[in-house]
Amino acid sequence: MQLVRPVYGRKGHLKAIYMPAADGSHPVVKPHGGKRYSYQEHFECGSIAWALKRLGKGDELRPLFEQVVADCLVNR
Repeated sequence: MQLVRPVYGRKGHLKAIYMPAADGSHPVVKPHGGKRYSYQEHFECGSIAWALKRLGKGDELRPLFEQVVADCLVNR
């Protein structure tokens, strides 16, 4: 049983996802086009490596990160 069927464009990019419904129809779910946080960094020597974009300067985001971690560690 196939749950979803991806559809790719001619350049290999994901265009849509078909999800069969209970009545047999195939509604289309478009992929989320969010902001990219990783990119390919090109070096002078010709090699390429993946790099991550910085999300803040210095310790600007540290309090937010610590709050998220603290919230995750709370016993429920």
